[in-house]
Amino acid sequence: MGLQEPRIRIVSATATCDRLGDAALRLVDRLGPNVIDLIPWQEGSVLDICATDAQDQFAASAVGEVVSRQNGKGGVLEVRVVAGVTLPQFREKRILWTAHTWKTAADAHERVAKIFLSHPDLKSRLKGNGEPHAGGIGYGNVSRSINLKDGSQILFFTRSNSAGRGLWADMLIVDEALDVTDSELSALRYTLRTAAIRTGRRAQTIYVSTPPDEETHHNGVVFARLRKRALSGARGVTWIEFSVPSLEDLTAAAEAEGRKLLGDPRLPDPELEPPPETVALWQQGNPSLGYLFDVGTLQADRTESGDRGFLVEGLAAPDYWPDPDPNEAGESAFDFEVWKARRDPLSAPVGPLALGIEVSLRRVATISVCGWRTDGRKHGEEIWSGPSSAAVAVLKKIIAKVDPATLVIDSRGKGGSLLPDIRAEGFDPQVLTSIERSQADEGLVRDIEADELRLPGVPMPETDAAVESATWRQSGDVRYFDRRAGGAGISQVVSLSLARHGLLTVAAQPVKQTLPTARVIKADTAELASVGVGDLSTVGF
Repeated sequence: MGLQEPRIRIVSATATCDRLGDAALRLVDRLGPNVIDLIPWQEGSVLDICATDAQDQFAASAVGEVVSRQNGKGGVLEVRVVAGVTLPQFREKRILWTAHTWKTAADAHERVAKIFLSHPDLKSRLKGNGEPHAGGIGYGNVSRSINLKDGSQILFFTRSNSAGRGLWADMLIVDEALDVTDSELSALRYTLRTAAIRTGRRAQTIYVSTPPDEETHHNGVVFARLRKRALSGARGVTWIEFSVPSLEDLTAAAEAEGRKLLGDPRLPDPELEPPPETVALWQQGNPSLGYLFDVGTLQADRTESGDRGFLVEGLAAPDYWPDPDPNEAGESAFDFEVWKARRDPLSAPVGPLALGIEVSLRRVATISVCGWRTDGRKHGEEIWSGPSSAAVAVLKKIIAKVDPATLVIDSRGKGGSLLPDIRAEGFDPQVLTSIERSQADEGLVRDIEADELRLPGVPMPETDAAVESATWRQSGDVRYFDRRAGGAGISQVVSLSLARHGLLTVAAQPVKQTLPTARVIKADTAELASVGVGDLSTVGF
């Protein structure tokens, strides 16, 4: 069975009374399971959403609820809106139910209309007693409605920059909150200003969704900002999140216990029965497991979906939330003047070599190399940058050319999308954990500061821009280069960090002075021209 308590539950500190939530649940009991049949986690969500303070105001003016798809989050909203317009304790006269797509808005209208038409007491409250074409259930191409005899109303429509202008409301639902913009929310928020005149309470806004994925949901920042406010303990915000832990959290927990996490326990082999520890994780992101679907259904989803899609949509994993403050400058990672001082026209690596590959948010791939020099320092440089669609073909040719000892990738970035294709070519890359990624980034900065790593003397404008833009992102007790910060992309820096880390895992000691002196060579790039590989300017031995 799915876990009925959310993994993250932050209820506003002012919540002291469940009077409204209890009234809503008594309404559900009176209507009976044939009209509304709640799962325990849904009942808990209703109580948390409806909690009030000592002055009978909603404890949370903003509520966010996150749960993976098809778990029944709409059922929570259905109870809330039916109670809002029918119970005297709520006194709400107009509720706006908004969605990103018309299909979602229309589907929500159908479900709420069915509730009103399924019970004689509710049906009698509708205009025309709910008879067809009597105005109780309103249909339209732009909006739909539930209209009661006393003038109360629930409106369903899609969001836009102008939707809601000219309307007033006592409560707002932001369905599909993973895709809402500041301008859309601004147009809707002002509809709530006069709610207290009608209800005696300040209005409530409820956001529900699966988590946004920064790669595909470019308007997920508004929802991410609300989550950040909730996690920081902001007043008047309640947050309910049924989700699996992030890979970063799982890795940290394993390391705290003296274990090393092998792979991602949330993503078992799709051809095998999921082990108990995986099912235990799946239960956290799917509270309706055992009520609406079984483990076999989740396993089928795992098999048919990509890893990232299953994590976000099927498990509500928090790994890919967008940065709520993308333009907020973090602490610079490098001293740029020190970086420039590490240029060395005579620098070149000797074997073994390690490669690192990274893909930027704009889908530009970068491959860097790191190797030991004869003086015991390391040599690092970018050897190719281009479209990620060409990266695997280029990588295959580079590997054939320089025969690296290891290839390193960080699966949490966009580079992770290349893993299946890289493995399909017969390569087994080293995939870093979050702790190892932090060690890699910290180590690169440390080597630059201590003059333990030298760079080629050739111009590197893109790499220099990446270094100037690179800032730290703190996560718990670790930090690493922030991919999502504003400014230039930092894939060149990250790929070099990965390559350096790989070198230390395959050749932790510097090469002996007795090795042949390194010489600078030019790779024959003619054979690589078709896939856009640039000069391998110093790589060779």
